[in-house]
Amino acid sequence: MNYEKFTLANGLRVVICPRDSETTFVRLKHHFGARDESRGDEGLAHFVEHTTIRGGGHKYKTAQMWEKLTGFGQYDAFTNMHETVYSVHGLPNELPEMLSILADSTLNPSFDETIVEQERQAVLREIQDYKKMPGMVKALNRISALYYFEPDAPSARESSTIGEEDVVRKASSRDLQRVHARGYAPNNADLIIVGALNNKLREQISIFEEHPKKDFSLGSLGKKNKRGIEIYRYPSINQDAKGDNISFDIHIPLPAIPHPDIAPLIVCNRILGAGADSLLYRKVREELGLAYQISSSMNRNVQVASNIDIQGSIHGKRTEEGLTSVFAIIDILKQGLVAPERVERVKKDIRFAELVRNTSLESIANRLNGLLEEGKEYDEVARELLEVTPEDVQRVAQTYLPSNYGDKEFLLFIEDPSLKEIQKIA
Repeated sequence: MNYEKFTLANGLRVVICPRDSETTFVRLKHHFGARDESRGDEGLAHFVEHTTIRGGGHKYKTAQMWEKLTGFGQYDAFTNMHETVYSVHGLPNELPEMLSILADSTLNPSFDETIVEQERQAVLREIQDYKKMPGMVKALNRISALYYFEPDAPSARESSTIGEEDVVRKASSRDLQRVHARGYAPNNADLIIVGALNNKLREQISIFEEHPKKDFSLGSLGKKNKRGIEIYRYPSINQDAKGDNISFDIHIPLPAIPHPDIAPLIVCNRILGAGADSLLYRKVREELGLAYQISSSMNRNVQVASNIDIQGSIHGKRTEEGLTSVFAIIDILKQGLVAPERVERVKKDIRFAELVRNTSLESIANRLNGLLEEGKEYDEVARELLEVTPEDVQRVAQTYLPSNYGDKEFLLFIEDPSLKEIQKIA
């Protein structure tokens, strides 16, 4: 992959990747999210995102900025626990304006009072909708476990990106400015540009140099504490469920990236549960007939724990047998070496999937974002995957994966159609 990385004088990290394309994709990521909020500010990172994408800055007033932004092919913004991301996809000749609007609206926002009130209502409605979502309580408990909230953190079990209604309802423009000032800075952001580029790109990117670097301090809700093993039973998402099948989710914390074990963990996860040729699929679904769906996925995160999620739908009357079989399959990886040809086949599949992902500009931007987070080059990551051996797979399985209810650290959710609210049972 042909790309260039550099850092502006104000600390903004930039990656540009020319592609044979008739469009250009731009992503600006600020490393500031719900995890970084202080007590009493729960939900304001998300609120700031709404008001910056809608409210304009000091160069572009609200109506002018919104007219231009909606004139591009696509635009989007989202906030998660550790970042806020803005993206614009348009025609190559629109690139200078795309960059100018992103710089002005996110680094020098106006927090227009009319837009603040308008977006306050939108955020409050979003919170209400979120609370009605199936599986919301389960999701919040997973967030709490993943980010290791301090035991005395306010509303730790309710904390999430959307935050608290009362906080959003009472927040003033000054509050939003204060939160923005704590985490939005060029030296806390990444800019990725992919697609059709021009020979004046460096000059056009210099628009961001109008904004100086800052000293900033992030919040404290994300401090890690050892959680041990937690097991929950939660109500059925489908209230008409009769209990013929129940769903489960085993959440296994892993090291944050960058970490030398990430490459073998990627291969280990693929062998465990990613695809119809995986151990979980072949054993639990096909041989034992205990599950209709079962798989594992791996999420790589920066600064906070990465994780493997094993999810499935098991015969309701054979729940314990199904979960026991999952741990038994993990033991296969821990106790013996996977055949070398199996490891090689999985590495080929990973490489193929990588090449397929490189067909869209947004997917390429995602990959480049991962390289920035891991602090590695594209060829270096590919080489690490190619060098994974059966011994590496066994070692990381022994180090990180649980083999029973009393081994390692994990979070288990089991659906229970008889329940009306979530219950912690261990």
